[in-house]
Amino acid sequence: MKKISFLIIAFVSLMVFSAFASEDNLHHLFKDYSVIKIYLNNVEITASHDGEVNEKDFREVFKEMAEKRINIKFEPVDTADQADVVVNAHIEEYVYRKRVLPRVTSMWALIADGTRPKSMGKLRIDYEITCPNHNNHKVARENFITEERLPVEDMYKEIAFIHSARRNVNRFLYRTFYEQK
Repeated sequence: MKKISFLIIAFVSLMVFSAFASEDNLHHLFKDYSVIKIYLNNVEITASHDGEVNEKDFREVFKEMAEKRINIKFEPVDTADQADVVVNAHIEEYVYRKRVLPRVTSMWALIADGTRPKSMGKLRIDYEITCPNHNNHKVARENFITEERLPVEDMYKEIAFIHSARRNVNRFLYRTFYEQK
């Protein structure tokens, strides 16, 4: 009886979690596209950290990361009229810390993270995605947070935002357009 109830609970949990996971994924709309034309429309910035956060760098990183995707090809376009997907980004929070403490998630992570001093960049962005070719289907990804940790000599104050933005945009594209299993 215990095994059956455990299996039922596990099955229901998987169903619930899969429903939440696929809720804001656009794979079903774009799975037949060979190239997705993407346009970064508006970038709002409320987070500021001594001028490190700026729209120009974020736009360059967004274009770079979209072009580098391999499995799904993205083509950044110059106007919203040409795009299959229009993205608005609102940079809410940016945190840079030099020489952060190692993570304590496991013994191996602690050893790997503790070998060299690390710097950390944490970025929180709200994304709004509109699909003009699909009845203006809209998806919002709020509080999309990523954290990038690199050795201090590789991630210093001037380029920390760029490293953090690369990680954020890369994960955003993956979670939004790739099939999540």
